[in-house]
Amino acid sequence: MMDHSRFEMDDDKISLAFKHLDYDDSGFIDRDEILKLFGKDNEEVCDYIVDLVDTDKDGKISFAEFKALMCQEGFESKEFQ
Repeated sequence: MMDHSRFEMDDDKISLAFKHLDYDDSGFIDRDEILKLFGKDNEEVCDYIVDLVDTDKDGKISFAEFKALMCQEGFESKEFQ
């Protein structure tokens, strides 16, 4: 059974992380924003991340797609706890 209070707290943290990565405040994380995070020398990694997370294949990562990634079992970071 899911602990709903923990889920709500995690939702706030996920939202904060998403907003931090959404540099242009468009409501999406695109390839260029991921490149800013990983650097231009890691274009293949950035393409892989977008391809993996962008489930509707529109070329950008929505909050719902980002949240789905972050909520996957085993994808917990001590930094956000």
